[in-house]
Amino acid sequence: MAQDLIDELADGAWRLFTDDAEKWDLYSADEHLAAGLVHARPRETARLADVLRGHAVLVLQPDCMAGRLAQQCLAIVRREGFEPVHWRRVRTEPHVTAAMWRYQSSSSTRVSLELAEAICSRDESIVVLLRDTTAVREEPASLRLTALKGPSDTTRRQPHQLRSVLGSPTKLVVLIHTSDEPKDMVRELAILVPDAMAEFYEAMSVAASPTTVASLESAVAELEARGPVHDLDLEASFERLRGVLVERLEDADDQGAGLRATAGDLLERLDRAREGVEPLDSDVFASGVEAFGVDGFSWDALVVATQLVEHDLPGVRRLLAGGGAG
Repeated sequence: MAQDLIDELADGAWRLFTDDAEKWDLYSADEHLAAGLVHARPRETARLADVLRGHAVLVLQPDCMAGRLAQQCLAIVRREGFEPVHWRRVRTEPHVTAAMWRYQSSSSTRVSLELAEAICSRDESIVVLLRDTTAVREEPASLRLTALKGPSDTTRRQPHQLRSVLGSPTKLVVLIHTSDEPKDMVRELAILVPDAMAEFYEAMSVAASPTTVASLESAVAELEARGPVHDLDLEASFERLRGVLVERLEDADDQGAGLRATAGDLLERLDRAREGVEPLDSDVFASGVEAFGVDGFSWDALVVATQLVEHDLPGVRRLLAGGGAG
């Protein structure tokens, strides 16, 4: 059944799902797109495209929960005409992250990929299906939501975009993800909710339950309550970590020579990376702070590391343009 849809797409119907010919060339042999098309409803290509154009997928990530920003995010997207019609809690394990950003992250360094995996797998995320309720729809809902979200690159964001408003501090601590366009929705639902795809496609075709928003907000509150709140502030995170290391140096008489040297080395590495002299060695950084009782994958450590490490392999082109974990 999926092959029938793929054959129609190959005959030119792919233009109903994406304007990007390069993306179609990559996705046409993608196993996740094929798996998504098995469950996609309705089966007619044009009708499926129309249904998908009216919906968008938003992922509220663990960093969004830690910052207590999910409710604010939902309030903004609802104000912009996107109404939740279905949702599901998921845990984005490393193999899921790798599949999601397979094409965009082909030029990413090992360290950047590991940090993205650490953020996404830290706790559960919530995958939210949104319906575009605006009267005039000139573009797919997914495209409109992605434009509202903003890019992962902090230097390219506009003040009105969600990641700016919510305060995403770095290119990996990005708080939310959206499926860029209809073809991405089919592929990413197969990756994120493989056992619940039928539910999501059914929800696209029926009226939303009046309890959907309340149950979603309850799920958000439950996930937020599972961990301490964090400000996700880059400067504050840096100063907290630096303060721990400075304290160790000031207590030098009570520390072994090895720990004093480690604290001094980490301070120097952090300062050099912050000044742009050289990228932070994430492995040395994580093991070093752990020597002083700081979790190398704490939110302080993740916020700082994602700002200071090298993210891109020099001279390596991404298979598909766009952000990495975004």
